[in-house]
Amino acid sequence: MASGSQVPVPLSPFVGRRVELTDLDVELREHRLVTLLGTGGIGKTRLALELVARWRDSVDEVIVVDFAALRTGDLVD
Repeated sequence: MASGSQVPVPLSPFVGRRVELTDLDVELREHRLVTLLGTGGIGKTRLALELVARWRDSVDEVIVVDFAALRTGDLVD
């Protein structure tokens, strides 16, 4: 189960994007790691947090890795 300190709590209710959530559910059933990519500000983080909320009780651990503060790719191994 995910630790509350690892996963941020959304500040607003989730609206829409049901197709994307369904697609991501399928991907997570087949793969342990799913990466969301896209232009800043399109809702990747909010979508990921909703996905975590859906999966939280059915997996052993959920870890959200936030790369937003990184300014250069050489900091990620």
